[in-house]
Formats: sequence, C-alpha cells, structure tokens
Amino acid sequence: MNKEQFQRAAFVLSKEHCIDVVETLYLNGWLTATEIAEDLKIHIATAVKYLTELHEIGIAEKRTREGKYKDALEYRLINSEINLTLNFEQIIAEESKGVIEKAGIIKLKEKVRDDIHYEWDDEKQKILKINITGAGIRRGIQESIELNTPEGKFLWHTPYPSEEGLSAGQICEKAGIKNPIEIKKMLKFVDILKEKGIIEVSEKA
Repeated sequence: MNKEQFQRAAFVLSKEHCIDVVETLYLNGWLTATEIAEDLKIHIATAVKYLTELHEIGIAEKRTREGKYKDALEYRLINSEINLTLNFEQIIAEESKGVIEKAGIIKLKEKVRDDIHYEWDDEKQKILKINITGAGIRRGIQESIELNTPEGKFLWHTPYPSEEGLSAGQICEKAGIKNPIEIKKMLKFVDILKEKGIIEVSEKA
C-alpha cells in the first residue's frame, strides 16, 4: 500500500457511520445499500457512497443480486480483518526511481539579479531566507521565502553566476544531502527557484 492508498483508506474509514457499515457487512454477509440503510437508519445515498468507497479501497467486494423486477448490487467484506500497512522501504524505493539520474543531469547556478538578497548563517553554511525586492517607487521587500535546513544548505552550495554550474547531485553532495527522498525534494526546490528566476537551469550534455 502506497501513501496515497493509505491516506484514502484511512479517510474513508474515519467517516461517520463507515465503521458501522463495515461491522454490519461482517455480521450479515452480502447486503445491498437499501438493506444497510434500513439497518443503520441512514440515507440510502449515504449507504451507496460508503459501499462504493469500501469497494474502491479493496475492503469490500460486490456482485449483482438478481431481483424479480430489478437487479441490485450487493456487498460483503473481503476479509474479517482490516489491515492498513505502510511499507516505507518499498515506498522509498519506488519514489527514488530515477532521482539520482535526474539530479546528475540537471546543471544549475545562481542567476544575475540585483533584486535578490539573502539572509544567511555563516557558521551553519546555509541560506535562511530569500528576499526579493521591488524597483523604483516599489523599492522594498516584495516577497520573502524562508528556507528549511536542506534547502538552505543546497542554495548555499549553489555556484555563483560567475562560476561554472554544478549538477543538482553535486550540490546535494556538497550540502550533505544523500537520501534519495531528500534529493527528490531538492529537485522540487530547484523548480521553485527556477520559476522565481533565482537560478538558471540547463541539462548536462
């Protein structure tokens, strides 16, 4: 189960009456939305919604019950136990695919701009905040971007405009960022810096 599936399942099960629906299915087996609604005294639309969601997250199965005049969907639990398990080793492995390679291809350095000013910590070698100032009568700080520690260290080690650019992977190494998940976050940070015009980005040949 990945993070999105876990969050979705937890969200569905946390809804009012949903656990009651699950318990009713466990006690009675195959039931239609109408039967659930009557048993729990809830609106049939609510029962339909919960049963549909329980099926979507893999907790209930469904089939068609043939009726004299009209067929109906009926549901039952797939298992008497509900286990929501997050395997972080698997999640990290999946999210890390291609990250190191991408970080090695992207080359970047700071952009020449007079309206960008930094606040920094020399001792910890990190940028604390990026201040973007206005021009003319709009002079003054127009936008401030506070950085967390990995972001601040990454930007600290980003080459100056006059220097040769480095790959995102090389900058991460200088900043002590080694975990693929953290490197992936830095690639997203690079996108933000590029969008703000703070760095220039190219791909290594």
